[in-house]
Amino acid sequence: MQVRELDPADDADLAGELLALQRAAYTVEARLIGDDRIPPLHEDLDGLRTAPLSWIGAFLDGRLAGALAWSAAAGELDVERLVVAPDRHRRGLGRALVGMALSRAEGRRTVVSTGRGNAPARRLYESLGFVRRGDVEVLPGLWVSRHGRPGTDPGATVRTSVSVEGWQQQCCGERFAVGSTVSWPVRPSDPPGGLLDGGWPGAVAYAEDHHGDAWPVLAGVVRSIHVVVSDQEPVAGPSGAVWGRVPGSARRREVWAADPGGPELHDRDPRRSFDGWVVELDAERPVR
Repeated sequence: MQVRELDPADDADLAGELLALQRAAYTVEARLIGDDRIPPLHEDLDGLRTAPLSWIGAFLDGRLAGALAWSAAAGELDVERLVVAPDRHRRGLGRALVGMALSRAEGRRTVVSTGRGNAPARRLYESLGFVRRGDVEVLPGLWVSRHGRPGTDPGATVRTSVSVEGWQQQCCGERFAVGSTVSWPVRPSDPPGGLLDGGWPGAVAYAEDHHGDAWPVLAGVVRSIHVVVSDQEPVAGPSGAVWGRVPGSARRREVWAADPGGPELHDRDPRRSFDGWVVELDAERPVR
């Protein structure tokens, strides 16, 4: 396989070959999502040649078998199109092309949209570290899924901390570990300091909350995880003594992973309360 830059504006024959490839690829996607209102599927040769996109192509045996187009702005690279010849699927072409695009991102965050019903494309992007941010109805009844991949440029991400309460994770959370790419609905931490009652070095900025309504989404790479526990003591309640958290007793211990089935969530000692985790992320600004 050879991968090289393409310039359809400068090469009419190549542009015709690229247009045929694009139509074949998007015809497959149209069948997958049950809708043929995909703009590149109906693009003509002049539209393709004049589109303000940068292209790379993958060649097998001298034939153009796959191509990717992107646009770029400060802080972000947008994968606009990814097309692979239907008879060349499952040969790693799409993965190779997206990898080349990521190398051209040069540390910027990378975004991509694909048909919500295009499960193969979504699996590909998610396997490469993209996180699903939500779905958008671009035309009546036509939905696309938006995905993003945090950048590595210090200017593109910011180190921030998020509290993840134990009950949220136990209810319907998923395991995550240092190095994982996560995407969480978050709300401002209230009170500042979150689970640690202000005992965290610097304020805990956000609290993960996938039970809230339409919270903005924070995507990032996990850099550290601290499990948080506190002491409990009997306190008077309306029906007698109950166990209550001892103010200021919260303490943390660094761990490698947070697991809904982990031992912290199943500790039955009433003198000890598992409160959750504080997670540090290299994250983008929360987006809706």
